[in-house]
Amino acid sequence: MLTRHRGWREVTSASDADRPASRRVVLAHLAGQAIDRTPGVTATTGPAGRWQTVGSQQTIPGVLAVEDGRGRVDIEVHLVVRWPPPMALEQLGEQFRGHLRRSAGTAGMGERLGAVSVAFDDVQVGEVPVDDVQVGDARVGDVQADDVQVV
Repeated sequence: MLTRHRGWREVTSASDADRPASRRVVLAHLAGQAIDRTPGVTATTGPAGRWQTVGSQQTIPGVLAVEDGRGRVDIEVHLVVRWPPPMALEQLGEQFRGHLRRSAGTAGMGERLGAVSVAFDDVQVGEVPVDDVQVGDARVGDVQADDVQVV
């Protein structure tokens, strides 16, 4: 327990580590686990790092969880897909939703889960070995530093 002085009185509260996670944070965490179980995708926090849920002592990247006034939590996930994807993007989104709905049901949170939106914000193309890249008539692996001119 933490004791804080507020004006002339002491206020005692549980530390962040002792507090149970909110429904919003629990569902965001389940969404993060569902991302990990979905093949060919990773979470992204976006260019400004805004696509994440912050709870007590944890941050869930790529997941925005918003609780409405009725206690339901809408989930929005932001993903990067590796190209080529293992299946159509629509199927990947449905697979993710299925993972999340099953996990929420198992955790007793199925009725609290609201809308689930999936956004594919970027594509990650597999790395191409440098020796396989062509520049004009020469292969990159064949080009020497003396052959390069800066213009």
